[in-house]
Amino acid sequence: MKYIYIYILIFFSTQSCVKNEKIQTESEILKEFIESKNVVFSRYENIIIIPFNGCGECTKKILKYFNTESSKKSLFIISEINRSDLKMLNLKFNKCLFDYDSELVSLGVLENKPLLYKINNEDLVFISKIDNSNVDRIILKI
Repeated sequence: MKYIYIYILIFFSTQSCVKNEKIQTESEILKEFIESKNVVFSRYENIIIIPFNGCGECTKKILKYFNTESSKKSLFIISEINRSDLKMLNLKFNKCLFDYDSELVSLGVLENKPLLYKINNEDLVFISKIDNSNVDRIILKI
């Protein structure tokens, strides 16, 4: 009888640890975020997420790349930005989303460095965090 109680105790204690929720990947969270903004991300080849207040030099280089002709195939998402900061940027808004409420930060997708995702069919594939050591190389590849 004692073993039955132990078995029941173990059974119920392990069941309480099981969640029925699906754990989403960062790519799935990002895809939902983009779709919630009514953007058809499949029109693009790359998604570049930029924390406006992030890594200084690499963020500046990515923002400079933003206005080049070769950046047309990239969708840019700028997070951690205030509406007043937009005045100092000369951006083409048709290929840019703004995450004013820093949703991507609070959802755990973005930290302090820009991120590069490739669009593969209908999926988003994480490629790299962008930092001072790889920003020039990445800009040449995209």
